[in-house]
Amino acid sequence: MVFIVVADPDSRRCPNCDRLEKELQVVKAQLSAKDARVHTLEERVTELEGYVFGRHHKPQGPAKKPGAKPGHPGWFRPKPTAIDRVEDVTLEECPDCHEALSMSETLEEHVQEDVVLPVPQVTLYRKRVYWCKKCKKNVMGRGSGEMPRGQIGPEAKSIADFLRYRIKVTQRDIGKILKGLFGLSVSMGAVQGFHTQTRVLAQPLHDSLQDQLRKEPAAYADETGAPLNGTNGWTWLFASRRIALYHTHPSRGGKVVQDVLGKTYDGILSTDFYSGYNRSIQAKAKQKCLEHLDRDLEKLLIKFPAGHPTFAWAKRVRDFFQEARTLYDAYRAGTLTGDQLAQEAERFENELSTFIQLKAPEPDIRRLSKRLARHQNELLTFLNHPDLVSPDNNYAERLIRPCVIFRKLTGGFRSKTGTDNHNVLMSLQQTAHLNGKDPLALFRSILTAKPNTLSLDCCLSP
Repeated sequence: MVFIVVADPDSRRCPNCDRLEKELQVVKAQLSAKDARVHTLEERVTELEGYVFGRHHKPQGPAKKPGAKPGHPGWFRPKPTAIDRVEDVTLEECPDCHEALSMSETLEEHVQEDVVLPVPQVTLYRKRVYWCKKCKKNVMGRGSGEMPRGQIGPEAKSIADFLRYRIKVTQRDIGKILKGLFGLSVSMGAVQGFHTQTRVLAQPLHDSLQDQLRKEPAAYADETGAPLNGTNGWTWLFASRRIALYHTHPSRGGKVVQDVLGKTYDGILSTDFYSGYNRSIQAKAKQKCLEHLDRDLEKLLIKFPAGHPTFAWAKRVRDFFQEARTLYDAYRAGTLTGDQLAQEAERFENELSTFIQLKAPEPDIRRLSKRLARHQNELLTFLNHPDLVSPDNNYAERLIRPCVIFRKLTGGFRSKTGTDNHNVLMSLQQTAHLNGKDPLALFRSILTAKPNTLSLDCCLSP
């Protein structure tokens, strides 16, 4: 008889089997959860790419071939309309084999543009002295291009001003340029003196420019850091579509806004959300930069997953303002009439209040809702006045960019004189540029004009 003994399976298990099996089940569950999380994040990344790159974003492919598309007409430099000098080019012998040549009937023409560097010109002004019976004093005339009591003429000084405040060249390098190109030796202190002399003559013009800015129908404002002799300072920009006014001050407070535009401004003021523009000035209307708001909403879309309430709220608010900006673009492109835009503006103003959730449980929603509530009447002004202001403050940021470059090159200001020179000469040359006028010619006219004859016509268009 054969006996078969069947062993109990549990009798062969080690003491740790139960514990290890439980740990394995936990690990499997964790991996499954992580796989689901990865899948969710991949879907979210795809969705965010649509926000960042637009609906028509395509994966990056082969690099685009440089140059214009096939069939596109090429660009060629236009031929000059006037010839200043004619030179006949002849040969006596072949330049290759030095053999004698016989002249043909063919005549080739080659037009070339170039600059002619001037040399310093020393002028002696022989000034006749006259006696005035009424004033009972000697008087003299002023020669053409003469700078009274100055050893350097207006051309060199206006070039120095142009290089400094239009091209952003350091004073040391301005001296090198005047020496290298024109053979005129000047010290760095002399260059600073050139700027100061131009600024003193242009100060009344600058003051008139500030008065005119206060009468403009709309103004943009922004500010950037400007160290003053090692301490913190700020360069402010206040600009309309035809005027740019720069003002450097140790403070970033709202008092500066009042000093430039006044306590009340009968126009539309477009700024970012910096609090210095809020209560410091009473304007006819205000427009806050939607680009700054859009960046904060984008951060929430990146921070939270697609199913989170904060993500859903941020997406709704962002889509709302993007639609408003699309209508503005349509009006500017001529595909939407003013009446149609006005109707849409009323609808948007009524809908804006639905996004303000001051009692929402999510802190980010409450934080941005407070901003929307605080500036509720300053977010859609561009729909009611599309010909005066835009939905962002990019115009002011572009105009203040030269001051940022100036700060990086110079490290800031070293004296009040340098600050005053910057405020006046930067404002005038930028205003001239906005009006299609030559800043170099502006500086020249400031230096050569007779006393009390300068007007805003030299930098403003009619």
